[in-house]
Amino acid sequence: GFATDKDAVSDEFSYEKRGITFNSLSLFGGGVYLSLTGRYSETEYDQKSTNFNVSPFVFKKREDEERFARAALGAPLGTLFGDGASLPEFMEDVVVQVGVSWTSLESSSKLIEYENISGVLLFTKKFAF
Repeated sequence: GFATDKDAVSDEFSYEKRGITFNSLSLFGGGVYLSLTGRYSETEYDQKSTNFNVSPFVFKKREDEERFARAALGAPLGTLFGDGASLPEFMEDVVVQVGVSWTSLESSSKLIEYENISGVLLFTKKFAF
């Protein structure tokens, strides 16, 4: 877990944050891997805010809940295509990774809530000198 106590110039931007994180890396041989990441946090601001309210007459202390999850699967092209593939030698150790991420923020201020899902396709090559 983690905890943060942030003091800002204005108390409405000062906050305490608590949360937990999870990381896991599984190796399956042949360079194949699965990476899993998760995070949950709660943030409580020190003072009522005039900046993030739906109504100009209702002032509440801002409280946020953030969730994040990511999964990534990767493998060298040489492993994916097997021994019989006619890949050029320099491409055999190129790693392809597919990843998906999800982020969600729920807040007492409805103006800043969001949810996002994204994906990524990466190709990486290691060079040695």
